[in-house]
Amino acid sequence: METTHQGPSTLSVITHALRDCLRISSLCAVCSTVLQPLHYQFLANYWPYSDRTWFVVATVAVHETMYYGLNGAFLLMSKYGILHKYKIDRGNVPEPSQALVLCTLKESTFSHWIIQPLSLYLIFPAFTYFGMNVRGGPEAGPFLPMVLRVSLAVLLNDALFYWSHRLLHHPHLYARFHKQHHEYKGTIGFAAEYASPLEQLLSNQIPSVLGALLSGMSTAEWLVYLFWRLWRTYEVHRKKKKDLRVTFPSTCDCSQNDGLNESDQFLLLFEI
Repeated sequence: METTHQGPSTLSVITHALRDCLRISSLCAVCSTVLQPLHYQFLANYWPYSDRTWFVVATVAVHETMYYGLNGAFLLMSKYGILHKYKIDRGNVPEPSQALVLCTLKESTFSHWIIQPLSLYLIFPAFTYFGMNVRGGPEAGPFLPMVLRVSLAVLLNDALFYWSHRLLHHPHLYARFHKQHHEYKGTIGFAAEYASPLEQLLSNQIPSVLGALLSGMSTAEWLVYLFWRLWRTYEVHRKKKKDLRVTFPSTCDCSQNDGLNESDQFLLLFEI
């Protein structure tokens, strides 16, 4: 007799999400409190250019350090079996080919080094409009408002990413806008950003930026939050540890999508 897996209740999912949101936000606030004085002194004593330029340069630096550094480290760990016991078993799913990884890196070059700096430069006035103080003061601001700002960013990111991802699994959208991402049958960190331009906008950029923008984060808070956001998405795609997985019914017909992994479910992942 076939048994049906019963997932956790809605209440337990919400409780877990809020608990993790508080944990993540508190940790980011602590890190921002430590970073702010160093950030302020660096800009006051060593940065000769505009605040706008710093916002662009610092954001790109964090993104690219995580993209190439963390994901490169994950590839080396996989190649040499480092921390292998923490890696989720892929079963019969193969590791991605070297050709696919090289294709991913090649495709990312234009968006990372041309589109990203230009987009950040253009969106900077919106950040300052909603209250971003690039330099901030010699000390971090009050702790609780900092936690609330990061909490808004985390909750908006999770909600917008989930619903945009679910939308892109719709049969009318999947093949054109999301199938590229699932060329990775066995994912790695670099696969997180291997996506069509529409998916990059809807599922990566808007969810990551909107909460931080609307909450009026300082630049130090933004950089810490971005570091965490990138770490989480790369680690989830690398599958280096077991996460809480909540399975939702698919809106995607697997027979139309070459049976690619995750086409029959949606995973809502909460972790830091």
